[in-house]
Amino acid sequence: MFLTAVCSIIPAMPKTVPKKKIPEYLLGLNPEQLSAVTAGQELLIIAGAGTGKTTVITKRIEYLVKERKLEPDSILALTFTEKAAREMQERLDAQLPLSFNEARVSTFHGFCEQIIRRYALELGVDAGFRVMNEARQRMLIAKVIYGLPLEYFLLRGTHYGNIAAVSRAISAAKDQRMGWEDFARRAE
Repeated sequence: MFLTAVCSIIPAMPKTVPKKKIPEYLLGLNPEQLSAVTAGQELLIIAGAGTGKTTVITKRIEYLVKERKLEPDSILALTFTEKAAREMQERLDAQLPLSFNEARVSTFHGFCEQIIRRYALELGVDAGFRVMNEARQRMLIAKVIYGLPLEYFLLRGTHYGNIAAVSRAISAAKDQRMGWEDFARRAE
């Protein structure tokens, strides 16, 4: 299942647009897609692959700008993958006039990174921090676990399995909001 969110500030309005007033650029949408595009509140779209999420989101942004007269910079569209964010931005570039194409399209991680960087001082975080991708995370884990005397605990002949096991343990601890002190106690 794929999750995408579109948030916007929308003044009070009817839930959908009357059928006789459907703009031409929305005529190719099915009834569920049209309902999502013209909904009168913020949306969270949950749907499987190939169901038209990107189409719905980009058409909704176009609809909000063209029909509801929202300022593009008041619209935020978030998705999980960079590929989907890039595709949404490309579609918006084609659908909206250049002067109206200031809607924010990003991944959840990218957007959160921007917020952390913007408020780094208030958060007590170094604004020059780097977010590690999965490959760099695994390289760091390998460097650490193979630099420690852990031979007794490591699985024989499965370099990748050891790194993956440590990575899963760290991820589970983060999901449980476990600090490093609790994690260390649990490991003992």
